[in-house]
Amino acid sequence: MIGSRDYEENEIHNELPPLSERSIRINGEPVGTEPLADISEVAEYLGASVGYVRYLVMKKRIPFYKIERFVRFRMSEIDAWLSEKGSGQRKRRIGKKPTE
Repeated sequence: MIGSRDYEENEIHNELPPLSERSIRINGEPVGTEPLADISEVAEYLGASVGYVRYLVMKKRIPFYKIERFVRFRMSEIDAWLSEKGSGQRKRRIGKKPTE
């Protein structure tokens, strides 16, 4: 009964939501429909060099996703990261006197 098996498989596939409505997950977290940016786009957005963004990724100081060998970013997470960094108090360097 090859015909009935094909029908069952097609019926299962028809029950899935369209690809555009499915949740894409990276490391178990939903990515949603927001497009992912690459390093050069983030560097341009931050006004920094590509090398500096790579440094931030290497030190895990910036939110990023590793997809196989590619590094990608969600711009909403970059904005949240920037506002978090801007709202924190600056650390005083040891050995420097505070300026008045």
